[in-house]
Amino acid sequence: MEAKRRVVYKWLLYAAWAFAALSFQLGVLPHLGVWQVQPWLPPLLLGVVITFEKSPAAAAFGLILGTWCDAFTPKVEAFHTILYLFAGLLAAHLTRHLFRKTFVTALIWTTGFFAVSRFLFFIVFYYIPARSGFDILWRVALPELVLSLPFLPVLYLFGRAIHRRWTEEE
Repeated sequence: MEAKRRVVYKWLLYAAWAFAALSFQLGVLPHLGVWQVQPWLPPLLLGVVITFEKSPAAAAFGLILGTWCDAFTPKVEAFHTILYLFAGLLAAHLTRHLFRKTFVTALIWTTGFFAVSRFLFFIVFYYIPARSGFDILWRVALPELVLSLPFLPVLYLFGRAIHRRWTEEE
């Protein structure tokens, strides 16, 4: 019973952590844009959880986080949900077998996932409907990544604290 309680507490804390970060994303970051671009925190949240959790749990977190992102992003239906679900499943599985649970691992997954997710978002919502060319991708996605990465150390520390406090050693 104690193990189940620990798992419930851990995921409630992860949910509160993600909700706080998304609230910060929606409430504060739109006012701090530079170069008409603002940081995008959800890939950082997923990268941190992928670093610490096993693939089914990371996939569930990706599913919920993706659903929240789709709910708060205008004219986007299920894009983030599907992408974050599969990213959580694949990356957490690879992390468990190939990487240590360190900040560098979180940085690798965050940067890679950020690049892939923003590229796919651009292709699906801007390039295919002929709303923009590739020059806009580089003028938006690269500054967005540069503005987002300074938030990774803080998010990593919170994610690591939750994991260490509420996960029993394997």
